[in-house]
Amino acid sequence: MSSPRRHTVVVSDVHLSQAHPADEADPFWMRYRRSDYHPDAEFEAFVASLLEACKGEPIEIVFNGDVLDFDAPLVKGGTSTFDEFPLDDAGCAEQLRRIVADHPRFFGASARLLAEGHRVIFMSGNHDLELYWPGVRTALREALRSAAEALSPSSDLSDLEERVRFRAWFHVTEDKVYLEHGSQYDHLNGVPDPMAPVIADGSWLHPVAGKLAFKRTGARMGYFNPYYEETFYMGASGYLRHFAANYMFSKRHIVRTWMSGALSTVGEILRHRRPGEHDLPPASVERAMRETGASREAVLATHGLRVPSGERTMIPILRELWLDRIGLAGVVVLVASVAFAVASVTVAAVITGVVVAAFVAYEVVTPKPDIRTYDSAPPTVKQIFEIHGVKAMCMGHTHRPVGSWEGARFWGNSGSWCPAFVDRECTEPVLDGRPFLWLTADDGSVWGGLHWFRGGVIEADPKGTRSA
Repeated sequence: MSSPRRHTVVVSDVHLSQAHPADEADPFWMRYRRSDYHPDAEFEAFVASLLEACKGEPIEIVFNGDVLDFDAPLVKGGTSTFDEFPLDDAGCAEQLRRIVADHPRFFGASARLLAEGHRVIFMSGNHDLELYWPGVRTALREALRSAAEALSPSSDLSDLEERVRFRAWFHVTEDKVYLEHGSQYDHLNGVPDPMAPVIADGSWLHPVAGKLAFKRTGARMGYFNPYYEETFYMGASGYLRHFAANYMFSKRHIVRTWMSGALSTVGEILRHRRPGEHDLPPASVERAMRETGASREAVLATHGLRVPSGERTMIPILRELWLDRIGLAGVVVLVASVAFAVASVTVAAVITGVVVAAFVAYEVVTPKPDIRTYDSAPPTVKQIFEIHGVKAMCMGHTHRPVGSWEGARFWGNSGSWCPAFVDRECTEPVLDGRPFLWLTADDGSVWGGLHWFRGGVIEADPKGTRSA
């Protein structure tokens, strides 16, 4: 007798965080994080539709990174604060419990899958790197157990440890589908060791430029939506209008937030950076082999595809935070001031011209990171098809959904379910539906691809799917 068809369903970048309490005195501050705008109800309806469509056939939901957002501001005392929880095992586990408590419908829907005998797998992303910690994994598994027992007291959850799995880096399914969040191909969000993303003594998460910059700058500028990168492309006049409309007569601070966040980010990275470490430590190679079942050669080859981290030279990080240009502009002003104070006008003008020319030359020759594209994986990542002998490769991270069949191979990105809106009023979502990847396997064949959940209905993307 042949085995039943199996379904791998990939959802990523949901960015569940603590819900920001509504404040009628300041209704647009972090509005996108209010419970009204998280996709919990839609996910609940999506799971119900998926269960009906699969008619009892085995399903594995893959949360392909950033399903949780540990970098969103901590809610404490009834408001979002700039305080930070400890990035050790206990501190991250406690934050996990706070997030779960604010999203009962989302995790209840996940628990329904488990109660009906299906599986879920949590892949670590850059915003939920905290899933590395054993305590966080235990807390999440137990939360799902409690929710499943509440839904169906008679359900068999004895094998829950096998049906709620975690992967720190990548995973290959029994149907030869490769899964990875994709942040290792982002020079601002990759980590030196994806299997052990911690500082040298193992007590604290390794500081990552993208995480820290999001946590301490973008996510604290509450009138922007940090999940929509175009928010930050306003130009000088746009920023002036934004300041006048939101900050000029309020208690909020944008320049102070940027400066303190940028400096503390760089300082923390400098304390723990690993500029000379390029190889995956033997212990992490062994752990990756045990966790994924991949060969030593496949683990090392996959690690070799990552892009160099910005922390090696620090220049990409300084440019992303604008600290390089602010610092160089300060040097130009200082040199010019001293020159005009101690030298003749002619000599001072020449010196000033030289330093200004040097500043301009730096701008011309130094690559400028574009937050619209820097997080995309390079073409070389498709070597994964050969490295792991897979039929499909699914990633997330970029928030840009795509599905593409190239012969018998599928390449896809599951996009995002996060609360990304074009406007601060949160009336115009960036995407007009909820994207996900759905691959079905039967008798050695794999088909499916990019799908959307819109208006309570699952729709196949006409360009991103292939039928059996």
